[in-house]
Amino acid sequence: MIEIRQTLPEDTDDLQVILNHEFRFLRSVYRPTKAGHTDKSSISRDLTRLVAILRETVAGTIQYYIDNDFMRITGLAVYEVYRRQGIARALVNHVFELAQEKGCLSVRLSTIKETGNVDIFQKLGFEVIGENTDKLCEGINGEKVTDVEMERRLTLEPSRPGCALATDQITG
Repeated sequence: MIEIRQTLPEDTDDLQVILNHEFRFLRSVYRPTKAGHTDKSSISRDLTRLVAILRETVAGTIQYYIDNDFMRITGLAVYEVYRRQGIARALVNHVFELAQEKGCLSVRLSTIKETGNVDIFQKLGFEVIGENTDKLCEGINGEKVTDVEMERRLTLEPSRPGCALATDQITG
């Protein structure tokens, strides 16, 4: 069974292994520009990180934050040996549940088309809602890359409040 919970200090080493592996792949396709580093640091205080635990091991991670009336996923990584075991789906579904609890209208994410991840997110229920030349990232040789904005709409009860809540309400 896959357990999803917020990150604990003792998860640091396992998370570092997962993130180093994932970033190694991503950095073989694209890199953030200076503006991309600035943008990431401007939202970092609002991010919440969750981990997926499988057989007492951190198998994957996801980050999210609330942005107006939707929840935004900013990072999803599954340790290579645990892929194709439902870890990514469990993490994303957990974020969907949190988004519904907060009254959000949708869950959104951006991915770089050149990574091949668009198909993966479509299998997780996301639809492409836009494509643009990315202004925060570039290919490893300085070429332009394509940012794909994706969304999965949520069905809400009509009495739900808006999604724009304070950060302490999200992580509390």
